[in-house]
Amino acid sequence: ADLLCSKALVLQHDKRQPDAAEALYREALRGRPGHVESLCGLGVLLIAQGEFAAAEQALRQALQRDPKHVESLTYLAGMMQDGVHSGGRNEQQAEAHYLAALKLNPNHQAAQQGLALLRQAMGKAPHIESRYA
Repeated sequence: ADLLCSKALVLQHDKRQPDAAEALYREALRGRPGHVESLCGLGVLLIAQGEFAAAEQALRQALQRDPKHVESLTYLAGMMQDGVHSGGRNEQQAEAHYLAALKLNPNHQAAQQGLALLRQAMGKAPHIESRYA
């Protein structure tokens, strides 16, 4: 599953072969259901394709397997922030997911940026705290 996931990630970043990347993620998941990196990668790919319900399902499955998976927390927060998940726009949940990701990895750049933009949109001070709790 790790090798298939790595190959899928390369194809995903190439952006010219999303169908091939999706097929590799799904093959990895058939061989190892619940593989967190494959679920997250598939979720990210599905976001890019505008398949938000399926993306949310993949990210939530990844978080069921590993509630501390920083990438899945961050991408799910972004979906909540943008209002493209099943519950619509939910700034409070998005903020909670960003903070959970940053508590696990205070240097995660995407979570830092997402939180700052979210707080700015919420009318809060957009600064990034030195401690996440």
